[in-house]
Amino acid sequence: MQIKCEFYDYAYKNWYQLEIDLDLNVFPCCHYYTEYMENGKLNDAISHIDINLKTNSLKNILKEYTKILNEETWKNTVSIKEFDRLNEMNNGGNDLQKYLQKKGETCPPLCMKICQTK
Repeated sequence: MQIKCEFYDYAYKNWYQLEIDLDLNVFPCCHYYTEYMENGKLNDAISHIDINLKTNSLKNILKEYTKILNEETWKNTVSIKEFDRLNEMNNGGNDLQKYLQKKGETCPPLCMKICQTK
């Protein structure tokens, strides 16, 4: 499975579109923001990052995003069929992310779910 992120500029290797909410939280894309709004908490893949512009700089936030969301982490060995099966069983929860990490997968499940190429 490969990921094609529509918010990432592959030529310049940086983000060209971000989501910033009224509390000045910076999200790498609308999918992470939507999940935050639905669940009331940050996705596990980015929960360790201080994403607020009141307490962190945009430069630092983007630097942290680039460490975990990049072309290397988006390369996966999990097939689309296997991911969909696992996602259905776990409903996209934290256990799925931990399982994938144990298998050596570095791509966040949210990216796999939304931005996978066929």
